[in-house]
Amino acid sequence: IEVEIVAIGRDGSGLGRLPAREVGGVEEWIAVPEALVGESVRVTSIRRSRGGGISRAMSHDWLRRHPALREPPCSSHVHGQGHCTGCPLMIVDE
Repeated sequence: IEVEIVAIGRDGSGLGRLPAREVGGVEEWIAVPEALVGESVRVTSIRRSRGGGISRAMSHDWLRRHPALREPPCSSHVHGQGHCTGCPLMIVDE
C-alpha cells in the first residue's frame, strides 16, 4: 500500500492516510516510523488500531525520501530500526 506522509505525529512518526479501499471504505491514519512530511512509502505490514485509533506501519520501503535528510548527529539514534533513543527528527538537516 503506497502512503504519502502529510504530517508528523506526537512521537515523531510520519502520518499518512491509508486509501479507503484498503480499510473497508473508511479513510484511516497510519503512523510510519522515521518518515517525514513529503515522503512516500510502501507499507508492507500494518498493525491495525482498535476503536478508530491510528494504525502503525510495522515494515515499509521508501519510494521518495525527503531532500533534507542527513546522518543524525547523535550516536544513540538507531536509524532504520523503527525506533530511536533520542529525537526522531535528528535526520532532518537544519
